[in-house]
Amino acid sequence: MRRWLNLDSPIIKFLSHLFDWVSLNLLFILVCLPVITIPSAWGALLAVNYEQYFHPDLPLHKRFLNYVKQHFKLTLKLTLVELIILAVLVVLPSLLKIDIFIIFQVIEIFLLAILLTYFYILISQFEMSVKDVLSNSLFLFINYPVQTVFLIIINTFVLFLSTTTYIGMIVAIYLFSFVGFVALAKINAFFLRFVLNKVELKKESF
Repeated sequence: MRRWLNLDSPIIKFLSHLFDWVSLNLLFILVCLPVITIPSAWGALLAVNYEQYFHPDLPLHKRFLNYVKQHFKLTLKLTLVELIILAVLVVLPSLLKIDIFIIFQVIEIFLLAILLTYFYILISQFEMSVKDVLSNSLFLFINYPVQTVFLIIINTFVLFLSTTTYIGMIVAIYLFSFVGFVALAKINAFFLRFVLNKVELKKESF
């Protein structure tokens, strides 16, 4: 029993990490309540989970709130640009009855998904303008297409399961209420870590 209650024991460490994840997940949900803060909150969640791989003792909650404040305006601006692009690609053609080849729509939406995959993490780790974020997101896809496509599939799959069936929605509500958002951010950060580590060798490309 004493061994289990030791602060260095695997069980105590696991419970400590679990508490951090649950509390960070709750903080993320609270920050997202105004809705307009969702982009910067997700970017901050990605950033702190990415940095935790390199700095395990990182003060997650404080760092998270700092990122939300620091990148709020830029993430909101980029998200509005993405929503406008998405509306043009998907909504307007059907409303105006404009014939657009479906293959072009798929390609354009895929390019938008590439931007969504990278721009939050690029903003948090590099000093970049909107133009730089756009160009470097494309650069990362060209150089690391497998990792990019895999991340897009993961996030799309989670979104699909969470919104298309009643059971999926119920499960998603329970999971995301406790630790789901942090878990999804950790998965994204895990793969982004490999991509950005390689990019650091090519800083002249940025």
